Amino acid sequence: MLVLALSLATSAIDHATAGQEPTLFLTVPGQDAAPVTDGRFVAWLVAGENDPLHRDVYAASLADRQPRPLSTGPAKRAGLDLSDGVAVWSEGELCESCPSDIVGIRIETGEHLAIATTGADETAPAIWGRWVAWLSDDGQRQRLMLRDLNTNLAPETLAQADAAGNQVIGPPRVQSGLVVWLEATSESASGEEAWDWRLLARRVAADEEPMVVAEGESTPYLPEYAVGGETVVYTAGQELHAVDIKTGQARALASSVTDEFPPTTDGQYVFWGRVSPDQPDQVDILGFDLAAISLFNVTINTGTNRVPIAKEGTLAWQRAVGEVVEIHVARIADVLPSAPRPDPGTSSEEWVYFPQTGHYLANGFFAFWKRHGGLELFGYPLTEEFSEWDPDSGKLRTVQYFERARLAYYPEHAGTTLEVQLGRIGVEEAATWGFLESRAFQAFLADSRDDPSCVFFPETGHHVCGIFLAFWQNHGLDLGDPGVSKRESLALFGYPISEVFTDPASGLTVQYFERARFEWHPDDKDQYRVLLGRIGVTLLAEHGWRGQAQPAP
Repeated sequence: MLVLALSLATSAIDHATAGQEPTLFLTVPGQDAAPVTDGRFVAWLVAGENDPLHRDVYAASLADRQPRPLSTGPAKRAGLDLSDGVAVWSEGELCESCPSDIVGIRIETGEHLAIATTGADETAPAIWGRWVAWLSDDGQRQRLMLRDLNTNLAPETLAQADAAGNQVIGPPRVQSGLVVWLEATSESASGEEAWDWRLLARRVAADEEPMVVAEGESTPYLPEYAVGGETVVYTAGQELHAVDIKTGQARALASSVTDEFPPTTDGQYVFWGRVSPDQPDQVDILGFDLAAISLFNVTINTGTNRVPIAKEGTLAWQRAVGEVVEIHVARIADVLPSAPRPDPGTSSEEWVYFPQTGHYLANGFFAFWKRHGGLELFGYPLTEEFSEWDPDSGKLRTVQYFERARLAYYPEHAGTTLEVQLGRIGVEEAATWGFLESRAFQAFLADSRDDPSCVFFPETGHHVCGIFLAFWQNHGLDLGDPGVSKRESLALFGYPISEVFTDPASGLTVQYFERARFEWHPDDKDQYRVLLGRIGVTLLAEHGWRGQAQPAP
């Protein structure tokens, strides 16, 4: 199992914003709306006035935001889920012991669906496409059921608890053709002691034995779990885990996770709630990119944010504000660190906002950027601060991407010139383009040129010559040396890792260094003939994030 040491830097500040948050979708009465989304619609529950069990079901499209009632009137309703414009939930009479049915509605047509009306207590529905899974309890034992809405066939029983009464089946989760559920056995009939549990998964359309995703023991709470794509996420022992169903690879993503804040995933991104380390009465929402191995804030220090759900590229969550609940909805692309932030309409000595890209620069990164070259050398910020996997240290490290650089925070070097360092993005981009095996990157064993305009670097076996050498020697990090010393140039650019060559994509004459790519622009003005390549854009594109500098909305 790959274990990730998680710690998102608290230096990510809560910037002021002007006006209403762009993620605010609707405000509804009550304390718990449990919003769900399918990327086209949002559905939620509204508490009734006279009975604590009473809930009404509403929905609105992301396009018009106009609430429409799906099911109202005296009834207990729970377990809301949504997929492809079909909302499902459990519904029954207003009494604790009264059984519920599984019902649904096609939002666009208004067609009502009676999915499970057997007289047993049918609860906890989950829907993906035409498939609905739910729990059925006839008073003797629990069963996990699965039905294809496109046929009249009887539902399939996927699992059933034993008759002894000490086994439970957890609510199903269905997404991307997978149904996932929990089976747990307790030594006591009351279920208050340790549980032995297994998390299971099966393809919805396959007649096959379920696979065991994870198993363990827990006291007193059972794991929370979700599925998206080929990824199952779950909480156990106050840790958040992710498992790739195809490969079996497991990762521990976070610690100090409580069962109050169940996770959600769309297969690439995982989201969950965390008690704010700065304000314990508030709950933040964090995100994790499994492909880029990166941790980021979705919303911090904004209130009590709960119940995130991710589907079809969209994230929905709720925030309790007094006697009402705010429903927030955003495209996942718009909550990534690379997404432009709204203009705050204010300023601070501790941070600056760049409307050119819609990003902030703050604290130690801001001081480093200003002192060592600013816009000319590093360009505009392309992301907010976030935490990215550092293979050298084997842990996540706070970073921020710029057009021509990546800054990284090293708390182990606090108070020294190494506290903020530049990433080796030249090496990374060269590897991305497959250049490292090309002729220009092959090292020389010794200086092969009798040219006074060149300097040979035996550390990497490469030369730097002419105007590129002049640029390298005239720029460096300010370490307090007279003029610009060699160590200051090395600190900024690193050693050359290639000879000069013609870039096959742009046709420019370029040379790669550990932390930069030099480009020759002969038709530009003298001071702009040598420019640094926008490697930050390339590497963000490798993340699948926005890499182009663009105005904020």
